[in-house]
Amino acid sequence: MSDHDKLPPDLDEEADEADLAPIRPPTVQWLKRLAELKAFLAVHGRYPKRRGIERGEVSLYDWLTAQRHAFLAHKLTWNQAVAMDVLGDWITTDQEIFSDDHWQQRLADLLAFRKRFGRLPNRRHFQSDEEDALGIWMETQVSARNRGSMPAWRVEAMNAAFPGWAAPQATG
Repeated sequence: MSDHDKLPPDLDEEADEADLAPIRPPTVQWLKRLAELKAFLAVHGRYPKRRGIERGEVSLYDWLTAQRHAFLAHKLTWNQAVAMDVLGDWITTDQEIFSDDHWQQRLADLLAFRKRFGRLPNRRHFQSDEEDALGIWMETQVSARNRGSMPAWRVEAMNAAFPGWAAPQATG
């Protein structure tokens, strides 16, 4: 066997047969649930909710949640993931969308505050409930950034709106 015929060192010749198994198409039952979800989206214009009131909604919510978890755990097959893509952004939950919308509104409130007063809120010497609330929100953003838990798009939005926003502030 020449060097060109050898497997790369990271490929074990005794790999599990499951790793080498052919890609299986989704089951008929799985495709039926996907069709039900597509129909729900077409009729209601939204994804099912956990406490939904429409017929079959809670069951569809549970199925969609299972698909999201399988995808994030790398257990959804390639064929299933491709089939799910006809739904659009099926991975992002309603709660994540709400959270992002709320965050963007708070950023807009902070921009409006700076435009009105020519400064960022001062949490230690606030002059209104609005300034106190925005100061707390700003501190929360700095803390999230410093912990590394703030999504990159939020860091970029804050950097664009308020250069140096996360720099330590002088006390006094």
